[in-house]
Amino acid sequence: AGTMPVQTLDPANDTVTAGYYNATTLHAVDADLAAGNIAVGKTIFGFAGTLVAGALPDTGQTTSYGTGDDADYNPAGTQQSYTDNGNGTVTDNRTGLMWKKCSEPDTTTNCSGAHNTYTWINALAACEALTYPAGSYSDWRLPNVMELFSIVRQEGTGPFINTAYFPSTLNDYYWTGTTYVLATTNAMLVYFVNSTVNLKLKTATIYYVRCVRGGP
Repeated sequence: AGTMPVQTLDPANDTVTAGYYNATTLHAVDADLAAGNIAVGKTIFGFAGTLVAGALPDTGQTTSYGTGDDADYNPAGTQQSYTDNGNGTVTDNRTGLMWKKCSEPDTTTNCSGAHNTYTWINALAACEALTYPAGSYSDWRLPNVMELFSIVRQEGTGPFINTAYFPSTLNDYYWTGTTYVLATTNAMLVYFVNSTVNLKLKTATIYYVRCVRGGP
């Protein structure tokens, strides 16, 4: 019978005081409120965006093996860049893709849980059935070969990936959703032992899985 107070959100921060709803902190209930999920040059509730989606990521190679090779050209706008969203997902600030931080089906914060192996068909199904974080995104899928190869880091030793953002990545094969068109009983995999792309029979082999979704 009374009146409810009108509340205006503060564009400079994401704290909401009690009103129509309980007091809360917006980023605690909305994982998309992270710098890596907001376009560069934009600020939402105090979060300045860093996402520059659409750029082809650099290889990450910094060691020079000859004048004019990859390591001699490292444009700042294409350097590999990730944002850990703090909820088991990692956003690639170059491509805009969102990755599950851990291999399937691990949901721990440090990727210390089980990393299972799958046939290709089961790998497809595992990602498509995923809702992660719990109650959140349900549009996960197996990455295509170009997407998975885009997070390979061509520097150091295996696993050839940024292990600060993708800890406990196995020194092994990871499935992609890409069929090899010259022999369609095979699918393509990324081999993180030596940063190469390979072929394996879809039904006869079992390997690891990292799921991806389209982005924020």
